[in-house]
Amino acid sequence: MEARLQDLGTFLSPSHNSANDDNDLIVLGSSPPPEVTIKVRRRGKIFRINIRPTDSLQRLVESVASRLEVDSSQVLLLRGDEELDTKETPQSLNLTVADIIDCVVHSAPRNVGSGDHSDGKVCLKVQGKDKQSHLSISIGTVRDV
Repeated sequence: MEARLQDLGTFLSPSHNSANDDNDLIVLGSSPPPEVTIKVRRRGKIFRINIRPTDSLQRLVESVASRLEVDSSQVLLLRGDEELDTKETPQSLNLTVADIIDCVVHSAPRNVGSGDHSDGKVCLKVQGKDKQSHLSISIGTVRDV
């Protein structure tokens, strides 16, 4: 490598201005990879977020979390029915501009001593087609639904 750099230095030196030299030197700068626009959908709203193809999806999660004003630990990204690993990259998942990632925001964790969780129960609320039609069921957290 050092010999090549010396040859390059000799080639670029002012004393090496030969008119009949056929050697051409092209210096290419390294440019950052182009960004890809990832579309993230939450409740019918589409967010367009630009990230580099080599960035982890954690950067996408953090960007979505800041736009939704929630903690990044509450954001879950889905592609189809599969949860996306935040260590993956758009490049490793072959994401394109046409892909839409679904976003689910988990509610903030409650304090252990408050609400129905203190006695080991969860309140399940189900709503029918009509807004007035709903059913609330309290079940134990260790019981099968």
